[in-house]
Amino acid sequence: MDQELERAASLIRDARAPEDILGVEPVVLPRSVQLEKRKHAYEALKAVTSLEYQSPDDNDAARDLDRRLEDLYRQARTRIEMGAYNLQGRGQLVPPAIRGQFFDAGARRYYIGPRYRQGDETTLYSGYLEIASVTLGEVILKVAASEETSVFVEREANVLGVLRKEDYRETSYLPWPLERFEAGGRMGLVMRRVDGFNLEEIRRHPPHLAGLDARDMVWMLSRALAVMGMAHQYGVIHGRICPKHILVEPDTHRALVVGWGGCAIAPVHSGQRVLAPIDTFSAPEAAEATAGPWSDIYSIGKTYLWLLGGDPKTNHVPEHVEPRLAVFLRNMVNEDPYQRPEDCWQLFESLERMKTELWGARRWRVLDMPPPDRAGISL
Repeated sequence: MDQELERAASLIRDARAPEDILGVEPVVLPRSVQLEKRKHAYEALKAVTSLEYQSPDDNDAARDLDRRLEDLYRQARTRIEMGAYNLQGRGQLVPPAIRGQFFDAGARRYYIGPRYRQGDETTLYSGYLEIASVTLGEVILKVAASEETSVFVEREANVLGVLRKEDYRETSYLPWPLERFEAGGRMGLVMRRVDGFNLEEIRRHPPHLAGLDARDMVWMLSRALAVMGMAHQYGVIHGRICPKHILVEPDTHRALVVGWGGCAIAPVHSGQRVLAPIDTFSAPEAAEATAGPWSDIYSIGKTYLWLLGGDPKTNHVPEHVEPRLAVFLRNMVNEDPYQRPEDCWQLFESLERMKTELWGARRWRVLDMPPPDRAGISL
């Protein structure tokens, strides 16, 4: 067999899923970026399987491989469009204990695993996604704790749909919903599984009890400012950013803003109000018509001031924190909304300049955390 064809054959024949030959990344990229990367890998293999060979046997093998490649590429595009490409747990079998606990949504079957997180408004369950008897991987099933709190799940589903309309880079810092469903009058949402730590869990880890190193804090802060800058362009006000609503993946340096169930879109014009503001962290005006980007900036400032070991009630910042960084954060938490910044993008750019001026060129820092407890995520 032709050497190039033989190499392609070993890849395609051994592939059990499109991810096996078309590539994966450690983070979930925007759809358009994923599609382009998969297309590049597909075209490299297609250049081999679509050739005419001198040997009839090679030609027959190439045609078979080409059909299999086309099928895998189609599967890849389908998974990317639905947000299910390279799910965690891909290739694992659904545990026998939950094989009888599932619901179907069209061609998709969702298996419901054990409950592992109970909040005031929602309950989280582990789960698996299966299509045509093939397990695509693990998911999260987020269900309203009662019929009355379904509004939180509905709002989250709606706003994440709005924020994911375009393939901005910042969508990598958002949860990825896959499906809505209803269970006993309560609304639910299926989401990609993300394992990591919220900021409360990071602060509880012994090395960080007195406060996180500012060099680690700033990259987490940058991501929050970036994704909220994008959200504010759509008129979306989170209203409840707090340590529980920032989820960090230490290995990838991804920081997600989660907990969108209380958000409001364009409060002044729509009449929507932020639901259930968070004591200390939500801005004083968060639940009013005057809530705006400045309200989320207040919450971000309080959250990251606290992460450094400060007191969000008094706005005290530890003395060891760089004075410029302390001023930057205090500027965000003024009780008077008219005295606060109102543009997350401007703050993001200022922070990027400050990081370079304080610590020089970027260097990858390993965040000191144990492997994540797979029962400890908070979406």
